[in-house]
This record gives sequence, structure tokens and C-alpha cells, in this order.
Amino acid sequence: ILLLSSRPHRNSFQENINYQIPLLLSVTGFSIYNRVKKPCIADFIVIKLNHQIKVKESDKMDFTRLKYYIDSLAANDLPYCDISVRLDRKEVFRHSMGYIDAEGTKKPQPDTLQWIYSMSKVITCTAVLRLVEKGLLSLEDKVSKYLPEYEVQAVKCGVFAKKADNPILIKHLFSMRSGIDYDWACIKDMVGDPNVTTREFIKGLSRKVLCFEPGTDYTYGLGHDVLAAVAEVITGKKFRDYLNDEI
Repeated sequence: ILLLSSRPHRNSFQENINYQIPLLLSVTGFSIYNRVKKPCIADFIVIKLNHQIKVKESDKMDFTRLKYYIDSLAANDLPYCDISVRLDRKEVFRHSMGYIDAEGTKKPQPDTLQWIYSMSKVITCTAVLRLVEKGLLSLEDKVSKYLPEYEVQAVKCGVFAKKADNPILIKHLFSMRSGIDYDWACIKDMVGDPNVTTREFIKGLSRKVLCFEPGTDYTYGLGHDVLAAVAEVITGKKFRDYLNDEI
């Protein structure tokens, strides 16, 4: 599903979609600008439908609540939204709202090009969900099961830091609820170095103080990068090689 959405409605959307179909959900956010250069937020929602659902059952899905939610985004000054739900490569629901031009005269079309970012996150989430499908990984697993350096984490506590009470789970990395943000300070010497491996990069990131207790809040960050390292541990391959083989 591609959904151009606004941050305040993220939880509302998850509640609505959970009434529709069984799924594994991963979310990544990124900034975009509309034609009048006004910033807004885009959410790219990757939904993995339960493999037991058959195409012939798609007509039983009720998308009324989802359609209502998409239409409600107009009240939050969102320029436009286009959503497509596909099951076994067949489109079972399509809906859009808003206009793609500043004048408000052109509605989104099925072939409208979207200016989006963080596309590698979508690919990463898909690749790691393949491991979940195969039973090699659980969304409830602790990250430290695969990356021991994440066993003990520090979390912000006012102007100080303390030991985190909650472990980071795999599902927290998917949903940007791990407490890991986009502050590069602890790994700034590694950024851009072609000789640094994924595991080295993510091990360095483990020194970072978390923004909040894992699972208690949301912040856009490097959680999906950590998922890539988890995939390397499970598969024994470099992440790029795993992507070439599986995706």
C-alpha cells in the first residue's frame, strides 16, 4: 500500500486497517513537498497479507472504514492521497482524495508519479518479512538475540540517561518505536566509509542513547538499518547479496 498521510493520523490508520485484514505492518515516514512547497509527511505502509487469504475472498473485505479515513485526511491540509491494496498481485481496492496541483484542478490518477524518499526501507522491510514468513524470525524476538550489543541499552531520562527497562523487539524496528532516531553523532566517523560493513555500522549505533523506552513512543530513525544487520546474521550473507537472491 502506498499512502501519503499525516503524522497525527498514524495510530488511527493502524486501528482502521487492523479491522480489515490480517497483516504484518511496517511503517517508515519521510518528508515531501507539494507544488506550493509546503512540507507535509508521507507514510509508506508495507502490508503483507496473510498467505491464507485467497483472491476469491477479496470481495468479502470491507474497506468502508479505510475509505472514510483516507477522505478525512483532507481536513488536515494534506494535498492528496492515493492508496492501492493488492492481493496476489491483483488490485482489490483503490481510492484517492485531494489534488496533485496547487490550483486544485487535477485529481490523482493511477499513473500519477509520486515524489518519495527512503525507498530502500520498503525493500528492507519486505526482505526481512520474508524471514518471518519462513519462520526464521519472529516479530516478538529481542534484537539482542541476533545482535548481542543491543542487550543493554541506555535511554534518555531528563538531562541524564539510565538503563532501559524494555528490550528492543524486532517489531519495534519495523514500526519506528525502538527509540533509535536519526542522530548520527555516535557513528559520524563511519558514515560514507565504503570499508565499514553493515554489522560494524550497526554495532557502532548500539552505543546511542535511546530517545525513549522501546515500544512506548514513535520517532523516525535508523531502525530499518538495524533490521538489515539482523538479516545478515540470520542468512549468513551480506545484505546486498540476500536482496539479490530473495528480492
